Amino acid sequence: MTLAELLVTLVIIGLIAGLLPGFAAVFTKEPKTASARTHVQDFRHVHVFIEKTFRAADSIVIDGDTLYVQDLETPKYYDVYSLAKSTHILYRDKYYDNFTPLVSGSRSQLDAGVAFFELAPEWQDDRPNGVFRLKMQYIGEETVYETEIYAPAHAQTVVLKNP
Repeated sequence: MTLAELLVTLVIIGLIAGLLPGFAAVFTKEPKTASARTHVQDFRHVHVFIEKTFRAADSIVIDGDTLYVQDLETPKYYDVYSLAKSTHILYRDKYYDNFTPLVSGSRSQLDAGVAFFELAPEWQDDRPNGVFRLKMQYIGEETVYETEIYAPAHAQTVVLKNP
């Protein structure tokens, strides 16, 4: 090797060595902010999806802790939102209008990495008041995301299945 080749090689190695710590810092700090940003976006996505279903529904049936919301695409079906605690996956399950589950094609995934999920009506004088509270928390995060979903004022009915 000539002296010029040796100097060029040393300069290139020096530049690479100088840039590596900067790249390492970016890649180790970025996932924390990216995951927090993703959880906010994921919660917003779930909220908008459920709210859209509520607004289009002509019927919401409350049976104990279970909410049956008339399906957006197929009004003869009802949607039930549930968290599989073993897998931390939030699902939308479809039910017939007689409140029995569909046999095939009845489950779709809404979100993953969910530690806690609640979709519950608010009550006034032992009757639902048309406001539903959505709460979610993600694995490894202390923040509990919470919002209200309002049942629309059109001809919709909020019914207690077993009053």
